[in-house]
Amino acid sequence: MKKLTNLLLIVLLLSVVACGGESSDNKIINREAYSGSAAQEGGVGNVLSSVSCTQGGSRFELRFSAPASSDNTTVRGPFTRNHIAGSVTDVYVGVSKQWGDIMTVRKLANNGGFNITLSMCTFGTLLQPNFNYRDMRTNNNGIILYDHANNTLGSVDSSWVYLTRETYTQNNTTYREAVVETIFTRSDVR
Repeated sequence: MKKLTNLLLIVLLLSVVACGGESSDNKIINREAYSGSAAQEGGVGNVLSSVSCTQGGSRFELRFSAPASSDNTTVRGPFTRNHIAGSVTDVYVGVSKQWGDIMTVRKLANNGGFNITLSMCTFGTLLQPNFNYRDMRTNNNGIILYDHANNTLGSVDSSWVYLTRETYTQNNTTYREAVVETIFTRSDVR
């Protein structure tokens, strides 16, 4: 049964890859240039389907990229909005156990840097898909990555992420700029 579920998940992911999407801050035109192997992306899909948003709601994606790091086990900024094209060599996943947010880091070949996808759970006036987020920052430790032996999916061992939600007005109420903090750690699901 598990093999059938994984096969269906891979087929679903491949159909999403084949379809592409429209261009905007939260969409990618050619997903093939941004994806890892079928086994890696199947592992990501397994985490996404197994981890629920703890406060209810649904997820939306925010995409960032970062330059290569000298040690390849720590990702540091500056973080730029949107992904960069390149062949993916390794995929790492971390989970915010408090909220159910998920971070996926894809390492690009030839020291090409990293693509980071934050799958954030909606939350009140802080996290909604139609809001603008000006930047992503981490604490001084950056995003710490870990490669597991005999596993196609690595872990985000630790990362404190800060997102700046820009000021917005809704129903004649203005909400000031706010900083959202999420802590990502190793996922129990692979």
